[in-house]
Amino acid sequence: MRLLIFVLLIFGLLPAAAHAQADCGIVNAVDFPVDRSLFQLMQDYAAPSPRHQGRWHTGEDYSAGPGLTLGQPVRAIAVGRVTYASPIGWGRDGGVVIIEHTLPDGSIVYSQYGHMMETDSIRFPGVLACVNAGQVIGAVGDIRPAPHLHFEIRVNQPDTPGPGYTPDVPDTLGWRTPSAFVLNWRVWLGELHRWHVSLPAPLTTAPLIYPDGSVLIASSDNRVRYALPDGRILWRVILDAEPTLLSWSDAGPVVTMADGAAWTLGADGAVIDRRSGAAAANVSVGEGALLLAADGSRYLLTPGNPALLSKGPADAEPLWRVGLPGVRGAVNLSADPTGRALIVSAASGQVLVIRAETGEVCGQMLFYGNGRGLVWHELGADGTLRVALGDQVTGMDWARLTAGCGL
Repeated sequence: MRLLIFVLLIFGLLPAAAHAQADCGIVNAVDFPVDRSLFQLMQDYAAPSPRHQGRWHTGEDYSAGPGLTLGQPVRAIAVGRVTYASPIGWGRDGGVVIIEHTLPDGSIVYSQYGHMMETDSIRFPGVLACVNAGQVIGAVGDIRPAPHLHFEIRVNQPDTPGPGYTPDVPDTLGWRTPSAFVLNWRVWLGELHRWHVSLPAPLTTAPLIYPDGSVLIASSDNRVRYALPDGRILWRVILDAEPTLLSWSDAGPVVTMADGAAWTLGADGAVIDRRSGAAAANVSVGEGALLLAADGSRYLLTPGNPALLSKGPADAEPLWRVGLPGVRGAVNLSADPTGRALIVSAASGQVLVIRAETGEVCGQMLFYGNGRGLVWHELGADGTLRVALGDQVTGMDWARLTAGCGL
């Protein structure tokens, strides 16, 4: 009987049983596979490697340093189903585990963990086994040039160890930035999250907010997308050039492109007017910002070693100074309607809420940010803080974000 069941499973004649094994739950939490207080990122995703003829890295490499990395536990980043597990998956370069994850939106991604080994107390999970978030699935192996973990996120090759490096940009082949996946989904799975729009290309200018809370988004794939107040895309328009500015006219939203063309869009995305002219420059926020409050106070975000200073009216001495470690790249600085809270968003991924009176950081979130690209935020009358970073826009619950601020 056992042999018969095995044969039926092999030839796909027991789909219900196979489906039951595959049903390992929906992702509800995400974390890094190693302790980030101990491990550091040593080689970034999509970095060209001189050791591999300039090919692009398909994952992120993590190490805790000499003498500290070998044998450290590696954990599943989220609940999922094991699709591949072999202590010799990469031959002399160690073992590999691949896990399939089902996200709340129904999409499927795969996490791969390479350069691993088994120990007396740590064994690889079996293929088709369900694993929980944080479950130990292996240990960092003794491989060349030094022990480290190779961590991937991808939508391709569900049960085959990846090559580690590719001659083409990995994004075009199905790989994704691992840190972006972990950090952004941490936010999107949290209680502050209301909705999000994840795009296939970075934003090129600040989104346009409609009175009802819907959003018009422009990206570098020469498209504008209209998202409903809950983040669902209702329609998209393919442009003739990259969009550089979104603005309002009496007739409706206007998309200005890099070639100078300006299209006015109707309510359903139809182009109701086309004009040519000078190209509009997309003015980005520099590494520093100045906010003038209604009461005459000034708040200055300094570049370099970022810090936010508060100055009273008439150029008084600063009332307070708060350091902002990790903040880099372009920044936005604004105040809430009451003037009691300051909002800082940075291209490095931080979103901070600061008490205007004391400089205390009383609310914060961390998205993925590489210090480059567009950064933007806007607090709407509907209590939604909308934040755009890189290739995503997220709507967050302002009341919950500021629950510890006493506003």
